[in-house]
Amino acid sequence: MKNFKHYLAESAKLYGFRITFAGKPEAGIEKTVKQALAGYQATSVTDLKSHPIQRNHPLFPSAENPEIYSLDVACDYPASADQVRVALTQGRVDKVNVAVQNLLYANDMAAEHAAVAANTDKTPLLMKDYDQGKVASVYGDDYNSKLVKNSLSGAGQVKVAGGAKAATTTNDLPQGKKSAMGSVKTKLPDVKSYKR
Repeated sequence: MKNFKHYLAESAKLYGFRITFAGKPEAGIEKTVKQALAGYQATSVTDLKSHPIQRNHPLFPSAENPEIYSLDVACDYPASADQVRVALTQGRVDKVNVAVQNLLYANDMAAEHAAVAANTDKTPLLMKDYDQGKVASVYGDDYNSKLVKNSLSGAGQVKVAGGAKAATTTNDLPQGKKSAMGSVKTKLPDVKSYKR
C-alpha cells in the first residue's frame, strides 16, 4: 500500500500563468519575475516573446498601438492571476503595463482569436451555408425502407452466443393464489390501557 507522501507527490500540480507586458520590459525581466514569484515557488520562466503590434490590444484597451511582450511562468504553489500580478507589481514591474492570465485561459483565447482571424470572407461564419460533406441520411423514405427491409431479413442485428432467447418479463413470473388485499388478516396490536 502506498503511503501518504507518495499520494501527495503524485497529486503535485503546476499552476501556469501568462504575463503580458505593454512596452518592452527592462533587460533581465525573467530573473525579476522569478524573484518576485519566489513565494509561489516559480519553477520555470520562459524567454520573453515579442508579438505583432495591434491597434488595440484586449488586455490594454487604453494603450494605442502597444508593443506587446509575454512570457509564461509555472508555479508549484497555487495562486490566482491577481495574486501573481500583485506580487509582480510589488517588485520592479509597472502595474499599468502588466497583465496576468491563467495559461489555459490565455491559450484558449489565442486559439479563438486565430479562428476568427482565419475567416477572411466578407460574410460572418454564422451567415454561411453549412458545408455538409458526406453525411449519412437518418430520415426519409430511403432510410425507412432500408430499416424495414433489414428488420425483416435480420441483417445488421447482433448475434447472441448460444442463440437468442426471449427476455423474461413480470408477466412470465409464477402467479400466486392469494390477493394482495384482504387475503391475510392483519394482526392488530394488543392495546393496553393505563387504567388496567
